[in-house]
Amino acid sequence: FLFRKQFEEEPDENEVPKTLDLTVSEQFSMEQINGRYVTIECPVLELGYETPNGNWVNTDGFPALEEALNMYNKEEWDFHVGSRSVLRNAAENLEEDNEAYRELYTYTDAYVTRNDTNVFSFYTFTRHYEGWVKELWDWETRNFDVKTGKLLTFEDVFNDLEKLTEIVTAEMKAAYPEQQFLDDMELLVHKGLQEN
Repeated sequence: FLFRKQFEEEPDENEVPKTLDLTVSEQFSMEQINGRYVTIECPVLELGYETPNGNWVNTDGFPALEEALNMYNKEEWDFHVGSRSVLRNAAENLEEDNEAYRELYTYTDAYVTRNDTNVFSFYTFTRHYEGWVKELWDWETRNFDVKTGKLLTFEDVFNDLEKLTEIVTAEMKAAYPEQQFLDDMELLVHKGLQEN
């Protein structure tokens, strides 16, 4: 009832979506500065796969999604290269004999959650550490319309953002019963959903 028809997990039996052939690999860079390793690692998502004998097989017929993934891969690498500059600066400014900060890094992993001829969805989990007390974490989700390559918003996928807001708010309160929430939490959740 919440999903728009074209994005339902169980579509009409006459239009069963097929799984796309997809490869998730990574780009990686490591260097040593001032006795510390500076490492960046980010995912690369590509339509197609490599056979056991090393030949690449393209997944044809989805040029818009392929273009969207190429753009995502470039943006993600550019972000990590920018992060590497921050890490280099931190490595140069930390005391040389401080063993606590042997590696400074930004690692991002991608996890595919839906992969068919209607919707391609994945989330990323990033760990970033530049010598602070603890590492920073970040999760991001991406949902693409496979046919158009459009990055989907919550409003594209769900019929009723008001109802979704109620569900998300209730789930958060149930998951964290001891937590004190702001009085306008539901409004904040709704705004977050509208802004994706």
